[in-house]
Amino acid sequence: MGIENGKVKTVEENNYNGQRVGINGKEKALIIYIFTLTICIATIYGCVTYGWVKDGATEIDFNRDSYECERQTQRDYPIIIERAPSYKTDSITNCSGIYNNVYCTTTGGEVVQGEIISNDKLFYQRWAAKDSCLRASGWRKIEVSKSDRSR
Repeated sequence: MGIENGKVKTVEENNYNGQRVGINGKEKALIIYIFTLTICIATIYGCVTYGWVKDGATEIDFNRDSYECERQTQRDYPIIIERAPSYKTDSITNCSGIYNNVYCTTTGGEVVQGEIISNDKLFYQRWAAKDSCLRASGWRKIEVSKSDRSR
């Protein structure tokens, strides 16, 4: 807002270097439309889930095959547990003296064991191998709609 010749002007009426300030109704409606459309698309496509199907198979059959594939992929692509390297802290020696007597103390210099790190570098390979194993067992991966998931 601004005041010019005693008249209060809105932001849209103010002019800075000949440029219009603010947005008009059509621009505002377009921004709201694009935002709403983006949210709708993200909701529809961002929440896609998948399921496995095999003709004549039951959930028990899937659980058995899935377990066997998981065991196989754990053997082929194990989780790697690493330990960070050990290190030695800096030694600091402080000395003080009175007359001919000098007293020194040293602190630090301890060896610190590295932390254990679970660095699962093979996660994606294991995931892809399990996927391939299930497909080789006759399972097909399908997209599951929201209505199917609620049953």
